[in-house]
Amino acid sequence: MRTLAKEFGLSDVGLAKICEKHQIPRPLVGHWVRVQLGQETEQTPLPEIDDPKLGMVMIAVRPRAEEALTQDIGPEVRAMLVPAPIAVDAGSAISHPLVVRTQKLLRHPRKDDRGLLLPKAGKALPHIRVSEAALPRALRILDALFRALDDRKMAITWGSTADANLYVTALAEGVTFCISESVERVPHTVTAEEEARKKRSVYSYFPQWDYKPTGELRIAISGLPYDSKIRHTWSDGIIQRLENCLGAFVVGLHLAALALKRHREECERRDREWEEERRRAEAERRWQAEFDRKAKVISEAADAWQTSNRIRDFAMALSKAGEREECSKDQVRHIRRLAKWAKGYAQRLDPINRIGETVAEFKDLEELE
Repeated sequence: MRTLAKEFGLSDVGLAKICEKHQIPRPLVGHWVRVQLGQETEQTPLPEIDDPKLGMVMIAVRPRAEEALTQDIGPEVRAMLVPAPIAVDAGSAISHPLVVRTQKLLRHPRKDDRGLLLPKAGKALPHIRVSEAALPRALRILDALFRALDDRKMAITWGSTADANLYVTALAEGVTFCISESVERVPHTVTAEEEARKKRSVYSYFPQWDYKPTGELRIAISGLPYDSKIRHTWSDGIIQRLENCLGAFVVGLHLAALALKRHREECERRDREWEEERRRAEAERRWQAEFDRKAKVISEAADAWQTSNRIRDFAMALSKAGEREECSKDQVRHIRRLAKWAKGYAQRLDPINRIGETVAEFKDLEELE
């Protein structure tokens, strides 16, 4: 399972889940040892399946996040991705200025509700969150790390205020991190004072949990894009010590810088696409508005032309009506007057007679501006 999982780019647990889903039997524990010893083993045959979809297993082999990030980098950057050991001397004094500053800020500390140190005045330091017992070790690790970063010409920036973020510049990108101590949560043990208050029927709130620092340290890169999928945490283990992970952590800083750079470029690309889409939509909106305005000008002109022709025909019909014999002289005079006014009104309505005004209304807004 482990051999095939590496070939497929999966974990052995993930491959085991695929086998379970598709009802594929797996060898029992010790199977391959017995094979190597030449012992007879029994192979479980594939079972009959009812669902034809389970008859085929599709595994998409995807490159690891680190491989995707390092496809187009040069040899100089690739050389930075080779971990080099960083020695932490347990007997050496703290010497790096930024670590000395950290030590001074935590010289007379307060403690939060989890037993982790806080500066006497101000908020927690963003780059270190440990208990009093773990502080000397954490400072030694930071001191060795910072001196190694200085040797690699990687600038470390910490603002003037204590709660400012501490940045390491890797590949021209600012990367933040924190060294912290894991805390164990245990059910709260009622103290003698709390028990006495309880007996006196004095109302008070007793916490449900107590928090106990474990002494296990970890160092984690923060501020990474949610989809970076690169390793960002190194910690103490059953055998492993954080002091032995500092070289890999420095490599992680460079990978984090590549991830941040790629994320920023992707954001800039999306912003350009959104801006281009916005401009295109705005151009379409302006074109549609101009089209509707011109269509309105033409429609109104056509309606006015049709109305003027209808009134002109009406005026001609009036003139013919005034020629009838049964009309009196007084009626003829009024009819001619009405027909004359109608002809003049038709002339005024006719957009052809005021073509200059119609053309001016039809011109593009850009031309008018």
